[in-house]
Amino acid sequence: CLRGVYGRFAVVSSGVSLDGTNFEFCLEDVNKSYRFVVKDKNIFPFLSKDPTKIRLAENLVWDSVETPMLSVVGHTRSGKTVFSEFLLKVMKAQGWEIHYFSAKGDIYVKEFSGESDPTKIVEAVEYWVKIMEERNKLITKAGAKDFRALSLNKIGIFVDELGLLNGRLSADKKLEKRWISAITGLMGAGASSGITVVALSQRGTRDFFLPPSALVNARDAVIMLGQSAASGDDRRFLIPGFDLPHRSYGTGQGLAMFVSSGKHWEQPSFYEAPFFVDYGKNKKD
Repeated sequence: CLRGVYGRFAVVSSGVSLDGTNFEFCLEDVNKSYRFVVKDKNIFPFLSKDPTKIRLAENLVWDSVETPMLSVVGHTRSGKTVFSEFLLKVMKAQGWEIHYFSAKGDIYVKEFSGESDPTKIVEAVEYWVKIMEERNKLITKAGAKDFRALSLNKIGIFVDELGLLNGRLSADKKLEKRWISAITGLMGAGASSGITVVALSQRGTRDFFLPPSALVNARDAVIMLGQSAASGDDRRFLIPGFDLPHRSYGTGQGLAMFVSSGKHWEQPSFYEAPFFVDYGKNKKD
């Protein structure tokens, strides 16, 4: 319905006002891009002095201490892989210890000391639960607030292709039970220890994402790319309670919600993920 000078605005969310007298629409200028453009794989212009803070766009900074768990969903060709590449490169450059697990056998599994076999993935997550517990004991003994007071490093645990992992684990109920227990424990108490879980999947539905017991701590930081952002089924599990109009999203476009990144991001807002441009030998000044 918006025309003329207002044509650049789009409705990103809507709902009844607190007093129940109005129906409010939240508008956003979707013609103005805050996207990071990474030239020749040089991610250094996008790094933060504080290693716990990850810059995801010109107007979005993820505080991994205040909001330690991140959920990323994107269908095929949504830009999820490119976003993951950016996130991994930035974390590594900022001194994070990274481990990447994917039942699909992603290229990052070998690069970041991960696993692809479902049993080994579960065993690895159980191992990190023990590390988390040991770290938390040290923090408590020192009377500290969190891992930073003891100069402990930041750890990033990536779990990709959750839908495929869930499908394979469903054939072994004992292993599936161990998985649910381990990932729930890690996401529930990993924050103060400096361990962040990044959960990635092609869909955000119950069967394709984290178990409900772990999801409680995975809704505070969510990125949905491509048509997953337009899918009511995907949104219902990760960002419930928001009445969002249907929109078409291009590759690398979608919605993001971060509860500790300012008022703008406390509700689902239009987001464009970073993308890479390689000028190579033909680069011009």
